[in-house]
Amino acid sequence: MSTYFICYETVPVKGHQNEQDFGGAIINGWIVAPTLEGADVQFKETTLQQGWKATKKEQPFEVLDGNYEKDEEGYQYFQQAQLDGEVYFVHSWDK
Repeated sequence: MSTYFICYETVPVKGHQNEQDFGGAIINGWIVAPTLEGADVQFKETTLQQGWKATKKEQPFEVLDGNYEKDEEGYQYFQQAQLDGEVYFVHSWDK
């Protein structure tokens, strides 16, 4: 299994609480999966359940342990994904 970094711009799902509170979000995901395609599907399913619809994807990539310095913010998310299988960081903005 590999770990993939996936980033999407998202919009709130109609009728979800997010629609009342937010204009949108950039969501970063570190996902452990057998393939990039599988990680992408997992990202979309998980974020949709949380009230976000993926609209615009940035360039995804496989993350290796050497991609981060130990004191970089992304390193902690990569490490946590190794334990939990997936980690998301949401950068939202108001309406």
